[in-house]
Amino acid sequence: MTVKSDVKLHVGNWPGLVKKISTRLYPITLPQEPTLPAVTYFILAGTRDFAHDGDLGFAKFRIQFDSYGSTPDEVEQVINEVISALAAWHGADPKYTVFPNTPQDFPEPELSRFRMTMDAMVSHKE
Repeated sequence: MTVKSDVKLHVGNWPGLVKKISTRLYPITLPQEPTLPAVTYFILAGTRDFAHDGDLGFAKFRIQFDSYGSTPDEVEQVINEVISALAAWHGADPKYTVFPNTPQDFPEPELSRFRMTMDAMVSHKE
């Protein structure tokens, strides 16, 4: 499996998140005229650890999640479920260690919706 498919599998199946967004976890962008609430995710940047004799088999990357909804409370509840899923990821798959950052508000009044974004540093053994 790839990191992206592991994210989709673990975060997308987190019970608290599924209860709020069902299957509305999308890579990169929302679809046109989305049903809310929904979440997008994408990998921002990554690095691999190398030594003089080659690849050490460890990688780090930043992944961003954006929660979209109709109210500020709704987006906050959804992003908190994403954080809970990320915090539990190591227990579900020990090759991953996750450090979530504090979420930030990004209202989108021109689209009549609210957005909250957060990113996390993820380390993993390949």
